[in-house]
Amino acid sequence: MYVFAVLLLIGLVIAKIVDLGKDWDFPGWFRLGAALVLGLVAAYAFDFDMFAAWGLSLRGSMGTFATGLVFGATASAWHEILDLVAGIERKTTDEALQMEMKSGPKAA
Repeated sequence: MYVFAVLLLIGLVIAKIVDLGKDWDFPGWFRLGAALVLGLVAAYAFDFDMFAAWGLSLRGSMGTFATGLVFGATASAWHEILDLVAGIERKTTDEALQMEMKSGPKAA
């Protein structure tokens, strides 16, 4: 179970590192590529093979390589989830502001 937690947390860290470049106008494929590359770097830096931890054997360093790709894909999923939550928050906040402006200020 800890392998899944490590996968989610490293994916979140990679997503936030990629989001540091959000102010620059990069296309979507570049951010996905950056997440995959950072996932590979993280997997090899930590020498982490999630498939071996689950009892699945892959040839040579393919387990670490596949783990890096999964890290990058998880980062991409985190990016979409966090964008969804931010969009819901903006929609909720903006609707409340519009309702207050439409009805006018309330007297205390």
